[in-house]
Amino acid sequence: MFVGFVALLILRVPVAVAIFAASYFYATFTGLLPQLSLASLAVNGVGGFLLVSIPTFILMAELMNRSTITERIYSFANGLVGHVRGGLAHVNVLTSLIFAGMSGSAIADIAGLGRIQIRAMTQAGYSLPLSAALTAASATIGPVLPPSIIMVVFASMAQVSVGAMFLGGVVPALIMAAAMSITVALLSLRHGEWVKQPCAI
Repeated sequence: MFVGFVALLILRVPVAVAIFAASYFYATFTGLLPQLSLASLAVNGVGGFLLVSIPTFILMAELMNRSTITERIYSFANGLVGHVRGGLAHVNVLTSLIFAGMSGSAIADIAGLGRIQIRAMTQAGYSLPLSAALTAASATIGPVLPPSIIMVVFASMAQVSVGAMFLGGVVPALIMAAAMSITVALLSLRHGEWVKQPCAI
């Protein structure tokens, strides 16, 4: 099964299709599962009520990306913390924290805010590697802070409370954001070119 999976990946078959094909042929030829049971398991695996919320989160993130909501979130965060030293780096973290509480996805965070954050930071004198690294790091708050898509999937598979998992993700997400902000504050002491941004909401 593993050899077939790797072979399909080498042939540039999509990962989801490669996983399904390798599992299907392995289960069929070894006789572990009849084809009817395999189809039933595949349908039941994506038929949970909790999984209905995932397309809603994706739709919400897409609507925010296509509208001006992301720009307004960025302007709001800039008005709050943009006036301190290393302000745009702090804005990057705060914006990702706010956006994560709406989308629940790191990919949506990067797609919606990455272009805005990196362009603003590089224009203000921040290096491109630092801007990209901070944007990628702050986007990881998305899968931790509720509503997290990954938490919904895990709760559905493990049959645990989604609300309890959401509550369990709040404190770690805030700790992540605080740790990034502290790191930015320490780095800003060594970088005099990190200018302060005017505070305007």
